[in-house]
Amino acid sequence: MAKGVEFILASETSLEVIGIESKEEADLLNAVERYQPDAVVLCDSDRLLKENSVLMKLLTGFPNLWVIMVSSEDNRIKLYNKRELLLTQASDLSNIISSNQIPVINEKE
Repeated sequence: MAKGVEFILASETSLEVIGIESKEEADLLNAVERYQPDAVVLCDSDRLLKENSVLMKLLTGFPNLWVIMVSSEDNRIKLYNKRELLLTQASDLSNIISSNQIPVINEKE
């Protein structure tokens, strides 16, 4: 299913999608650094995801990257993206959590 998701995203002209088949964490991180894709598609059964914190390294090292985790057992997809929010009061956080909506922040402001 990961290849299918990659194929669908690659057809979008506004997205930079590349196939990265890597068995080693360093190779994956180097490829993302080199090509700067908008998204990386990984399978949840990938050995890299079971042995270390590659997901956290992708999210912290590449803040604009979307990580798409495809289930090997069913048609579920998990989306990960790092978000930084400026809270002006304590209730902002509880409002975000209870509404289950992350506000869109214009990065140019």
